[in-house]
Amino acid sequence: MDTQIRRIVFLIIFLGVTACTSHEGIRPTASLYYPPYSTLTPVTPSVTVPPPTLTATIPVPTDAPTLTPEPDIAPECTIVNSEGKIYLLSDEVFFAFGPTEEKIDRVLADNYPEWASYEQNVPWDTKPVKLGEIVSAASSDDRFNLNPAVVLVVLGESLSWQIPPDNDLFSPSRLISERLADFAFAWGKLGNEQIHARYPEVPNSATYALYAFFDYDKEKLQVWCNIYQNLFGVPIPYIR
Repeated sequence: MDTQIRRIVFLIIFLGVTACTSHEGIRPTASLYYPPYSTLTPVTPSVTVPPPTLTATIPVPTDAPTLTPEPDIAPECTIVNSEGKIYLLSDEVFFAFGPTEEKIDRVLADNYPEWASYEQNVPWDTKPVKLGEIVSAASSDDRFNLNPAVVLVVLGESLSWQIPPDNDLFSPSRLISERLADFAFAWGKLGNEQIHARYPEVPNSATYALYAFFDYDKEKLQVWCNIYQNLFGVPIPYIR
């Protein structure tokens, strides 16, 4: 319950005052890809699950101001749209609650059985917990709240979906969450014109966070997008 409350508060704050955040972010360089796993080659999941075609109808009051919709997300995960923008998902999806811990575990059971059976001892429980709970906990703290599905796929791609020798998935999940949050805040911070000018193909914080994490490598982004949509379906676009 505490995690859900923190996610609600953070989402309201991020969408309302992103431009005023005091977080300094970090300067984008090609060396910012998560070092311990920078030499690993991501693999495409062996089981292909056709992503569903989803549509969203959002009623807008007649007296509401005109809103600009974010670009449509292609079901086949074409990450570069017709306008030449690299677009993966909305900021709302990036900072959303995401799937439940139970759904994450079910998705892993259907696609990565070794990860589904994984358990780890954690400080907040007396017994080992499953990966759905681990990733959800690692995706949230007092500073940020990220969609655990996003963090999970970044984690899996970084590790080529192999359990590390030290059997620790919470630590890399936490580091990934912190790094993604830093990039997102850097993009949304007031006075970040240099970053926007350097990457005009990026339309929002969520896409920039993933783009920068993977060393601005479109091939890695394409793999991430394919895996994300295969596991969790096409993220429904929101109107901001």
